Amino acid sequence: WPGEEFTIKLWRKGNYEEIIIPAANHYRLIVEDFNNAILNGTTMRFSIRDTLNNTKVIDVLYANIIEQ
Repeated sequence: WPGEEFTIKLWRKGNYEEIIIPAANHYRLIVEDFNNAILNGTTMRFSIRDTLNNTKVIDVLYANIIEQ
């Protein structure tokens, strides 16, 4: 979840490694990536199409939560 740290357990041949993913504000990361692309002429990590599609999915999920 946004803003929460979480752990991934990566299993390999009966053993696992715990990988801790730090908390992050995903919207902020997208804005910073966009800003970097404009100011430095770099390619964005996520395309505008992906970002818009993710936003549409979030909007639909949010609308369904409110209806319940």
